Amino acid sequence: MANPMYGSNSFDNALDNVVGAREILHVDTTISKSDSGKLFFVDGGATGVDITLPAPELGLKFDFIVTDTSNACTIVTAGSSNIIKGFAVEAEDAGDAASSNTAGDTITFVASDAGTGARVSLECDGVYWYALGITEAADKLTVTQAG
Repeated sequence: MANPMYGSNSFDNALDNVVGAREILHVDTTISKSDSGKLFFVDGGATGVDITLPAPELGLKFDFIVTDTSNACTIVTAGSSNIIKGFAVEAEDAGDAASSNTAGDTITFVASDAGTGARVSLECDGVYWYALGITEAADKLTVTQAG
């Protein structure tokens, strides 16, 4: 059987769908559900970057990696609802423990301390955002409630 010519293979777009879109954020941004599946590189070098999530919807997924933590960067829920649940794995923690939160509305990469490469992944079940974060230092990636 002959190999199909380039462009005639129905799976040509499969790699594009696996790799996904990437975007660098330098300024405050409200992301939309059309950004689902995207990896955001968050550059807090010049100023902190505040990111607002869209309203919860089943299947939404976002990943964030901090490239510069000179200033604090935050991820907040739409309407400040306390619907972020999850935990952060902290490499510096002597006991290899993880910090957790039962429900918050703000994820903060703490300025200068979270570490370049700190990251958080968020997935939504339609009601809650489930977070998994990784940082090099203890208590430098937090999930809190505003006010």
